[in-house]
Amino acid sequence: MFPYTDDTCMTLSVARSLVENKKVNPKDLAKRFVDEYFSQPKRGYGINTIDVFHTLKETHFKDVFLPGKMQFNGSGSYGNGAAMRIAPIALFGHNKTDGSLQRDVEECSRITHHHPYGYNGAILQCLAVKAALKSDSSKEFDPVDFISQLEKKMETIETKDSSPYCESLKKIKEIYLQDHEDISAEEIAECLGKLFGITLTTFS
Repeated sequence: MFPYTDDTCMTLSVARSLVENKKVNPKDLAKRFVDEYFSQPKRGYGINTIDVFHTLKETHFKDVFLPGKMQFNGSGSYGNGAAMRIAPIALFGHNKTDGSLQRDVEECSRITHHHPYGYNGAILQCLAVKAALKSDSSKEFDPVDFISQLEKKMETIETKDSSPYCESLKKIKEIYLQDHEDISAEEIAECLGKLFGITLTTFS
C-alpha cells in the first residue's frame, strides 16, 4: 500500500521543480512526472495520463504538450488532475500578478490536461489558494465575498460562450446564501455537476 496517491506525487514533483528551477519549466516537470510514474506506477494514475507518460517517454520529451493535446481525439483532457497538483505554483508565485500565474498554471497543466476546462479549473484553484494566502486574518472570513472575487477573475479568463467555472461560482454563491440545512451534499453535487453536463451517476 502506497502512503500517498498520484495527485500528491505530482504535487510534490511540481514543488521540487519550482524550487530547483526557480520557475515553471515544462520539460523538467514532464520528466519528473514520468520518472515518478515509472518508479511507482500503482499510485492510482488514470489511464489517459498513463498514455501521456508513455508517449512522452517514447518521444524523448520532444514536445511535452503534444501527447496531452492529442488526448480525446485532439480536444485534450478536462479532468481535475491539473487542479489537484497546482497549489505549489500559487505558493511559489504568491507575489506574481494573476496574469503571470495564469501562464505558469497553463504550462504546468497542459502537459496532461490540454482542454480549456482542464487548465482553467487549475487556474481557478491557483487563484483561490493565492486569495486565501492574501486574506486578512484579522478580519472575519466572508465566503460570499471570496467567491465573488474569484468569479470576477474568471470572467476575464473564460469566454462568454463557455464559462462553466463562472456559472459554478455563481451557483455556489446562490447555494451558500440559501438555508444550508435545507440542502444536502448530494443535491449540491448534482446541481454543480449538471453545469458541466455530468451527473453523479457518471462516477458510480
